[in-house]
Amino acid sequence: MIPSQEIEFITFLTLSIISFQLSIYFFYQYFKLKKRNLYFNSKLQLSFGIFLLLLITGICFLNNVRLFQTDVIVILLFSKLGWLLIFLAPLGFLFCVLNQQFHEILDIKTTQILILFNSIAPVLLFLSPSTDTLLFRASIVLMIPSLIYIIYIQLNIIKKTKGQLKKRIILFLSGEIVAFSSLVNALLVNLSLIPEWSNVFYYSGLGILFCGLLLIIISLINSPPFYGLNYQQNLLKFYVINNNNKKCFYFVDFQRAFSEDSYLSTVSIKNVRSIDKALFSKVITGIELMIGDLTNTKGEKITQIQQENSMLIFDHSTTYEDISYILVVKNDVQPYYSFLQQLKRQFELFFKEILISLEKIKTNPEKLFRSFDMIIAWLLR
Repeated sequence: MIPSQEIEFITFLTLSIISFQLSIYFFYQYFKLKKRNLYFNSKLQLSFGIFLLLLITGICFLNNVRLFQTDVIVILLFSKLGWLLIFLAPLGFLFCVLNQQFHEILDIKTTQILILFNSIAPVLLFLSPSTDTLLFRASIVLMIPSLIYIIYIQLNIIKKTKGQLKKRIILFLSGEIVAFSSLVNALLVNLSLIPEWSNVFYYSGLGILFCGLLLIIISLINSPPFYGLNYQQNLLKFYVINNNNKKCFYFVDFQRAFSEDSYLSTVSIKNVRSIDKALFSKVITGIELMIGDLTNTKGEKITQIQQENSMLIFDHSTTYEDISYILVVKNDVQPYYSFLQQLKRQFELFFKEILISLEKIKTNPEKLFRSFDMIIAWLLR
């Protein structure tokens, strides 16, 4: 291997390792979120993991051909295998999101048509005698609509999100588009369209890919949890109840929190929040119905009660027997089990020392626990 090839190999190997690690991260998030019943988010993580794994593996085969292979048969075999994996990458993504759960961000029929359209590319690749033919280059063109549609899906997700999460998804998509653009360089290099500029295209392509991956990684660092599309519109209220006296010592109205900037600010901490008495009476009734079962059950157990226009989700503390947590949502309660558990964990961690001696507290508990507003604001960012 000549020195220039060694530099090319080491540079590409470094970026490949980063890409594979990122793909593994997506798969890890998929299994983690699946256990938490966050179906929508877990499927997105799986789709990105499959897409990146197939894409970077295919590019590895093409780079291997460019740097190491001299045998004509091996070059043809590795080239076709590399391009096959690249063609399968968008197909893998679209298959993962081809579900009614994603109907708000994509059209099922359009997705099916694009899958069929993209499936022609591997067939043309198989029929093409080499990667220099017009037939093969036509197969590359067939993949482009699917890549554009993947970007379109993410733009629809951005439209339905808010706050810090929206900013992170925009940053993720920006990194993805930058990384996609490096495929143009890869195409120019591997098809030797302008041989005298191959090294320039190669290193500039790696630089573009690195910038794209960097933006994606930054977007994932400390990113807010994603509980599904329009999840903020479905969140209504949250109560923390003392089971002994059936009194609420923490309450938040999510819709007011989303619409009023000062609602969760410490400036308004002296103001007592009004509680919907009719709804709260249903909450208390729900607690009385489920308290016996929950206190006698080991581990975590969540109960839900259907109301006319909402759903009450109950969770009982396994550490502090006198405390119950109630989340009120509009519909589609499955993603909010995880959100309620997150609220419970944060509350018990934040007030650990206070909750141990809850019965000894003589001051107004509502004002005492209002500092939890900052955690709510952080979770809703």
